[in-house]
Amino acid sequence: MGVMKVEIRKAVLRDAAQLLEVIQNADAFDSVIVQLGEVGLTVERIEKWMKENEETMTLFVAVKEDRIVGYLMVQRGKLKSTAHCGTIAIGVHSDVRGEGVGTDLFEQMHDWARKEKFHRLDMMVLTNNVKGIFLFRKMGYTIESTKQDAMFIDGRYIDEYLMVRFIDQENE
Repeated sequence: MGVMKVEIRKAVLRDAAQLLEVIQNADAFDSVIVQLGEVGLTVERIEKWMKENEETMTLFVAVKEDRIVGYLMVQRGKLKSTAHCGTIAIGVHSDVRGEGVGTDLFEQMHDWARKEKFHRLDMMVLTNNVKGIFLFRKMGYTIESTKQDAMFIDGRYIDEYLMVRFIDQENE
């Protein structure tokens, strides 16, 4: 029958517990920006964060067989002068890596971002996140700059790339 397709939808507050599970899993499997041990992420903190940012943040989730298996967050610039910019964070559960969940999340978000009149989408990615960088390039993002020694993880410094895509300058 093939791989079961995921449903992409906007997150709601009742998704917080499953979101926490996916964020923790993605953090454990990737060298990600948010080191959760430092942040102390909880279901309550995710719910509070969703409520506090509902005006400027859109959070997409990937659902497979009634289980959230990935997320993609876009935070719009809060000022009128930065409202054309969106900053992205994405995570995919290790159980479904390589099944196209990240691609599906990006495609849905890109359609939404065009309708919402975004111009620039960007994200920070650690330079040792090879699979993430591969996905982001596949989705049309390019490296704009390198932030040297941006993170100190497991006793060593790691650089970050700022990757960017200008979503409204394309014919798709």
